[in-house]
Amino acid sequence: MLKTLSVASVRERWTAFTGGFVALLLGAAMVSMTGLALLSAGPEVPGRLRRGTGTPGPRRRWAPTGWCPARRRGAGRSR
Repeated sequence: MLKTLSVASVRERWTAFTGGFVALLLGAAMVSMTGLALLSAGPEVPGRLRRGTGTPGPRRRWAPTGWCPARRRGAGRSR
């Protein structure tokens, strides 16, 4: 009884099942092609930046100039 009911249900709604499988296959294909395109592109430096002209020099250590709360008068003295 249950088998005949399921076969009858599939017989009536075969277009919906087929459409669902086609949608799943197309979605999986789109995801895999997008991943393939992203992986095959690879990072590439533009030609205008590849020469290295105009790059900043060596990094300098930052040193505070002027007022600094840690160096205020009387800092660190016990009262």
